[in-house]
Amino acid sequence: MDRYTVPSPMKRPDYAFYHEPTIMEMRQRAVQAIQDFLSIQWRTHTTIAHSKRGAVAHKRFIYEKDNTYCGLPYSDGGKGLFQFLEFYDEETGRLKFYGDGQEFNENIGGTCACGVCWSLATVCHSIGGWFVNFWMTPKYGYYPVGDYKVDPEIEEFRLHHTSLIIQENGVDKIVECYTKIQPADAVCSSDKDHTMMCIDYPHVEYDENGKIDIEKSYVMIADQRGGLGVGFYDKRVDDDLYHFSGRTEFKYTFKMLLNEFYIPVTPAEFLGKVPYERAKVEFSIPECATKEQMIAGTLTSNYPMAVIKLMLTKANGHRVMVDRYLVNRHDPHPSSGLARSFPMERMQEAIEAAQGQKLEIEVTASNGEILIPVSIQL
Repeated sequence: MDRYTVPSPMKRPDYAFYHEPTIMEMRQRAVQAIQDFLSIQWRTHTTIAHSKRGAVAHKRFIYEKDNTYCGLPYSDGGKGLFQFLEFYDEETGRLKFYGDGQEFNENIGGTCACGVCWSLATVCHSIGGWFVNFWMTPKYGYYPVGDYKVDPEIEEFRLHHTSLIIQENGVDKIVECYTKIQPADAVCSSDKDHTMMCIDYPHVEYDENGKIDIEKSYVMIADQRGGLGVGFYDKRVDDDLYHFSGRTEFKYTFKMLLNEFYIPVTPAEFLGKVPYERAKVEFSIPECATKEQMIAGTLTSNYPMAVIKLMLTKANGHRVMVDRYLVNRHDPHPSSGLARSFPMERMQEAIEAAQGQKLEIEVTASNGEILIPVSIQL
């Protein structure tokens, strides 16, 4: 196995900073997050069949009983590591999920861009929009690496393809921008429908004329990859076989990037356009709220909220979860690009049944912090 591994089983990480981080510390933590996303080791008690929504056979996966898998399943569900850990036994590494097919797809795992975006969202509050590569535009907090030009008003790269951006700026300009990539920057291609995270500084070589050699220059990437004939990346260590859902460390030459129309992007925080912020969740209701006020309330956060739980404390002091919502890629609020919101009416039934008990809302932010924005007696 390569140098990026996680223990099996994996303990729940916390990516939050409790000091003012440098930009390089933020970059390194985002790289750590995607390596955890791609390397977490798990097993399942039963064989699970799963395919990407609407995909043909080459995007169908079978997770066999008692095999060792590494990384989140490839899924349209748009979930990140913290949603996955809701089904993960931290003592044994077993997956506590007994569904199959579409239920599995919708509740566990994510796509290539989802893995990159959730990993960046462990340290960056500015990024917004859906967690797919089409929205990695300036409007949603992603900016060019280097000085190539892109329309600041465009919402989706599929409306103005990355191949066209390369054509408009010229190959030499884009290659020059590849040399400015830093750890945790992303490269995305709307033409290839794929996104990858760069995990180190680029290696750059020049030819005898002093021009960048695109065949010898490269970046190291991490990515989740499903489709195009790819099932799992199998690695054997001693007598153990590990089935990876992605590539935790892979060389991509500048020529490969160009041929597949990748452009480099980075969040606003990494450029110093906005400062680092700690995660916070707010719920603006009175302290002595009624059930009706609770149901009408809305949670808002400066970071994506990965998991939202409704917890009740019984008269005997026992604390139980009565409802849970796993945020997917469609929930980060695209209209603002900053705020994230969750209407509590989605948990109406559980709230209405909570009369006379202490109720708490527990939120796991995308950086791993567990926040309790409200704790009241109904």
